[in-house]
Amino acid sequence: MKNLKVAVVRRKCIDMSSFESPSCTGSLWICYSSYARAFFLAGSQGIFRTDPELKLIYSWPDVVKRDSLLSFNFLSDDIRFCAIFRSGLILLVDSDTFEFEIRCLEVRAISGSSWAPDFHTLVLNSPKGLVTVGWGSKATQFQGSTGRKVLKDAYSKAETPIFEWDKKSVEYSWSGDARFLGVSCVKTETLTRSFFVWSDEGDLLSRLEFVEGAGSPIAFKPTGGLIAITRLLKGSSEIIFFEKNGQERSQLVLSDKTGKADKYVSWLCWNMNCDILAVDLKTLTRTLHRIQFWCRNNYKWQLKYCLPVEEEVLYREWNSEEGMSFQLVTVSGDTLFIDFEFAYDFCDMSVIFFDGKVILVPRTVCFTDLFLAPVPPPMFHYSYQFASFVCEVAQSSFGAVFLLSTHQLLFCRMQRVFLSGSFRMKNKKVFEMTFSGFICFGTFVKEEVGPKLKFEVLIVIRRVDRKLCFDHEYIIDVNTVPKSSVCYDLHYYEDGTFTMVACLSGKTCTYNIIEISLNEPHKCLVVHRSDDPVLCHRRVSEGLLVQTVESGWSAVALSEENSIIGLTKDNVLLWNGQEVCRNVGSYSVDDEFLLLLLLPTGSATCKLYTVEVQKLVETRLSCLLVNGRTVEQGAVIIGHENFGTRVWLEMPRGNLETIHLRSLVLKKLEECFESGEYKDAMRLMRRHRIDMNLMFDRNPE
Repeated sequence: MKNLKVAVVRRKCIDMSSFESPSCTGSLWICYSSYARAFFLAGSQGIFRTDPELKLIYSWPDVVKRDSLLSFNFLSDDIRFCAIFRSGLILLVDSDTFEFEIRCLEVRAISGSSWAPDFHTLVLNSPKGLVTVGWGSKATQFQGSTGRKVLKDAYSKAETPIFEWDKKSVEYSWSGDARFLGVSCVKTETLTRSFFVWSDEGDLLSRLEFVEGAGSPIAFKPTGGLIAITRLLKGSSEIIFFEKNGQERSQLVLSDKTGKADKYVSWLCWNMNCDILAVDLKTLTRTLHRIQFWCRNNYKWQLKYCLPVEEEVLYREWNSEEGMSFQLVTVSGDTLFIDFEFAYDFCDMSVIFFDGKVILVPRTVCFTDLFLAPVPPPMFHYSYQFASFVCEVAQSSFGAVFLLSTHQLLFCRMQRVFLSGSFRMKNKKVFEMTFSGFICFGTFVKEEVGPKLKFEVLIVIRRVDRKLCFDHEYIIDVNTVPKSSVCYDLHYYEDGTFTMVACLSGKTCTYNIIEISLNEPHKCLVVHRSDDPVLCHRRVSEGLLVQTVESGWSAVALSEENSIIGLTKDNVLLWNGQEVCRNVGSYSVDDEFLLLLLLPTGSATCKLYTVEVQKLVETRLSCLLVNGRTVEQGAVIIGHENFGTRVWLEMPRGNLETIHLRSLVLKKLEECFESGEYKDAMRLMRRHRIDMNLMFDRNPE
């Protein structure tokens, strides 16, 4: 039910006009140093650093100047650069002192190389390498005569040759513990793709089952032993998942079968947390990359984010140390560092999550109304299908705004449908109340029965069904927000205005806060500019509040009535930029209460606490965390009912649970006592097993 949202974008532009690439293709000559937090390029002259500007920091020695570069890596354990050449020479360069060491291998005419994640093992490929068929195929297992005949018929087709855009390169992918290696290579005799699984000791473990129309990418899941490869068959791009023993497990369809091969998967990779699979879907007719980010929830794949890139991509990888950080470099020198986060799009007891059924032309967005029933995904109450991928959403109590990957905004309004009915009730009290999604109104009906008057109450019940309906479409002005911009941190306000952060590319990257008004739909205004990366922004009663990554908070105007709350990556809860609590896993806030779910510390459970918002300014939060409710470890707060008692949690298994927090129930009882609604108070006390003596003990007089 969570969506993948952009937390912050760091963008730089590298002047690549004076750079001369070596005699190799792809991203083999680009590496990222987590030690220096910068990209380094291996050119024909030597090693270049890109931050703050492109600069030659090391020149190649004479012994390797005429050689052909094969790969270029940064070894984080030794803090050295490693350049491998096709002749078998390995050049190790210290990143601080630039002292170099040359080692000569006995292997000649190297066709591929790969370092293990722990940088303790180096794998090299040569044309003389021996490839054998391993165990683990279904055709070698005991299936009986009928099963063997079916398998023989299914896999007796001739292997399909590689596609014309295949670069015939050897690709590698390691497991997270560096014990297993997946290899994708081309047979020189038949020009077909084959996939193998090797151990870190050089033993061939298995060969993946034959796949018709297989592509070159291969991705080994860091944990779990799952291997992903690509296939293009009848115009349909698919991802096939295999076990380590070579057996096929499942499939993921990326596009429908149109019969026209106009796009293919050029790259795929898991992040270190194993919860996001990034796929680069490239178009053949023109230079267009759509980097898709897929997540799996309750055994179902869902497309959560799509990043369009309209130029050639040289480098795209997940950060090896930060699992939610994605890096990208284009041929023009545009460098992107995108930090993602999982978050619930929850507002007014309504949850929106992206499904991404790409087997159909439209893309699906699902809606769950927790006011009616807490149904877990992939179930939902209703859904809409869009013509393009939905990247971000801003939700409010009166509508929602969807940001599409085609640089468009779709505005939807909240529509309430009333289903009416009536019945008679023998009661002299006229009342009006709301419960369980129904609104009841009472009126007197007087009838004469003989000499006496008979009074009855006509009760009219109207059920409220809330549903988002399409309002209008808005095309973002490309002059104000170019198509290459990355937009995030969307907000939709009550007066019909919409704001977002747009990260613009160029010689000097800027971060603009864009405001669009529904009353003036043709105006797209820039209300604030920042040179530092913007983390979040909020519109307050007297101006705008902006938080940047480098310089912290910058307020154009700030009223004392407004408060900004946020949770950092280190699980520190901030209130108006001040630290109020640590070790917070998730939270939910409204005008009255702040709900905190602390992470477990040495136990199998965690605690859920309730804090009054008005006391945050006067009292330290650490003194207020008392009498917490115990919940299961791994649970996450989705949200809670405004002016109610219900709290919705997503459990580790994916199911949703609704609980009535005792502190919220007591607050509701106090409101009923003060307003004189004792009947509602008694109903609430019986439902939650609260001692009825509380009504007398509260005010004995």
